[in-house]
Amino acid sequence: EIHDGLLRQLLPEHFGYEVKTEGDSFLVAFHDPADAARWCLHVQQALLLAPWPKRLLECPQSELVTYCFDHSLHVVSEASAGPSAEGEQRGSLQG
Repeated sequence: EIHDGLLRQLLPEHFGYEVKTEGDSFLVAFHDPADAARWCLHVQQALLLAPWPKRLLECPQSELVTYCFDHSLHVVSEASAGPSAEGEQRGSLQG
């Protein structure tokens, strides 16, 4: 629900349209490729900050991974990031 809701919520802002869904896949259309690219970036940022359930965040596969400007990959585990209450912001979009 969180994922699908975010994708749908951000479509109008970027002049996008949901054509159809199949399983967990979305087929969306945009008039301008730049709008599509901006939507993709906005979706990724929104997913990072989404209020994911604590139970999901406790799974090893859901570690927070960040890509830094120096092209290194950093993995921040739940333990090293500190406790995260359900609904708490989990990242920063500062650039």
